[in-house]
Amino acid sequence: MGRNKVLYDKQQIIDIAVMIVEEEGIEVLSARRIASELGVSSMTMYNYVSNIDEVKRELMIRGYNELFHNIIQKLALKEKKDRSGVAAFIKIYAEQFYEYGEKHRNLMKFMLGEGYTKFYADAELRLFVNPLQSYYKYSKERDYKLACRICEDMLYSELKKYINGINPLSKEEFLYQVEFCVERVFGCRQ
Repeated sequence: MGRNKVLYDKQQIIDIAVMIVEEEGIEVLSARRIASELGVSSMTMYNYVSNIDEVKRELMIRGYNELFHNIIQKLALKEKKDRSGVAAFIKIYAEQFYEYGEKHRNLMKFMLGEGYTKFYADAELRLFVNPLQSYYKYSKERDYKLACRICEDMLYSELKKYINGINPLSKEEFLYQVEFCVERVFGCRQ
């Protein structure tokens, strides 16, 4: 195949990477595969990205940008009294994460699996993969930090099971579990 197609920007690479992951999973994502889909050589692709990890990092950023855009829209629609505090955020976060997982199952598997592990400490992604940190980072109250971490751990655990088909909860069942956890760990403080 002649590879004389021109790339115009890095986003073309990320768009193809998203398509590949969505259709076939992260396991088949490689520089060679992306280049083949784009009709360019791997070397041409490396003029725009340094390695496949950079592409995977960009997948995480794209996924979380879309997810948090949806969360912010949902929060904006809530009454002011219903959108304040960590409990309200957790409930909306959980709902939007579930819906995103329904639409983008393979990308979500990556975001909650390999991507989470690989990019957890990345400064740009840190607040995305650990969103409740902003609620407890400066809190001196140990129980509040623990409550946030318990809810976050439960949410990610149940999402991973759902996304991987281990525990196929309906959206209503999942949100009930989140609500139950939030009520138990935060009690009447929210």
